[in-house]
Amino acid sequence: MRYQATKESMRALFTTYYSNNRRGERACFKNVPVKLLEEFKDAFKDEFKFRIRYRGPRPFGRGRGYVTRQSTCLKVDAERFSVYRV
Repeated sequence: MRYQATKESMRALFTTYYSNNRRGERACFKNVPVKLLEEFKDAFKDEFKFRIRYRGPRPFGRGRGYVTRQSTCLKVDAERFSVYRV
């Protein structure tokens, strides 16, 4: 029999990535590995509205200049993501 994860167990998985907003950070969750993206969406889609920002290497190629390279990361290149409340 295959283990079926409940929403509570999925939420417990993300407690290690929870960001404490006392330090002035705006992200609810940060440095979450991108391989957990679908699990995060399934666990929290009914809890609150959120925006996801991808984090990781920013290659110079693909027609992106130095300025846009600093402020953006494509999902394809992402290693981690952060979550912000809308």
